[in-house]
Amino acid sequence: MIYRLYFNRCEDFPQIWSIDEGDISTEVNVSGFGLGPGVGARDGCAPDFAAIDVVREPKAWVVIEADRVLVERGVALFRRDS
Repeated sequence: MIYRLYFNRCEDFPQIWSIDEGDISTEVNVSGFGLGPGVGARDGCAPDFAAIDVVREPKAWVVIEADRVLVERGVALFRRDS
């Protein structure tokens, strides 16, 4: 599964991070995150920053490749099953 992790906004402290599955319709806010063994991460960004400047989509994010994400006590834990 591919997840996006991005900074949400200061006003939502302590849940300043957001996670989704590619669009904001699946967004979950968390206060922190961790990457388990074997979980891959790389940078990602919108192809045209100016085009999304007036909408609520993130401009840049971390792409996380994991089998699942668990949220425990407000912290997202990205895991591999094997």
